[in-house]
Amino acid sequence: MGIEQCTIRCRTGNLNRKGSLGPLAVYHSPTRDGYNQPHPTWKVPHVMPTDLLVRYGAIPEVGRFPCDIEPPPPRGRAVVVQTPRGVELGTVLEAVRGAGSSTNGHAHHEPAEEPGGQRVLRIAASEELTAAETSRADAQASFESWRQRMVDWKLQLDLLDLEWTLDRQKLLLYVLGGRGPETTRLALLAAAAGLAKIEVQPVGADGLQPVEKPAGGGCGSGGGGCGGSH
Repeated sequence: MGIEQCTIRCRTGNLNRKGSLGPLAVYHSPTRDGYNQPHPTWKVPHVMPTDLLVRYGAIPEVGRFPCDIEPPPPRGRAVVVQTPRGVELGTVLEAVRGAGSSTNGHAHHEPAEEPGGQRVLRIAASEELTAAETSRADAQASFESWRQRMVDWKLQLDLLDLEWTLDRQKLLLYVLGGRGPETTRLALLAAAAGLAKIEVQPVGADGLQPVEKPAGGGCGSGGGGCGGSH
């Protein structure tokens, strides 16, 4: 008695992060009469992690931020990002392969380790863009008063620019003069005067200088964590 030929029809779909099924692939195995009978097997596509290169800051800096938004926002889109300095507004420059992917294109599951837990939080809403413009105007209006304070406090620093973080939890002061005791003094004096919580970002000839914060928190050379009420 011969082997009856059977055809199996299989439904296809997409495997996404919500767990729906992916497309079927078939393989062939020999039978008694030598016919290679197709058999279905699940082919599971991998999801490529995505990072975004984002430009942010009044004196621009470009950072690489993990992004869970699908599809990733295109170049030029305004996004809200978590940076080591706080919550800031940025502009997407390019999407790049995430740290969760190997060079051969296969995904692995080691989490990306980003400084300060930085990541893309969301696409910026219209009201956030409006709030950012208001904060930018407020910061610029206070430029001269901050410059005069630094003169009165006899600090060997030159104020270049300043801006609020998007949530207005911190005022970022960009100063020329490098990091060191003077930037720490500025943060401490601002805190003693009951002014806004500030972070001092040194700027050198090569651009923004790395800020080294003490392991125990508090006021470091960048002035993070120092300040009073707004």
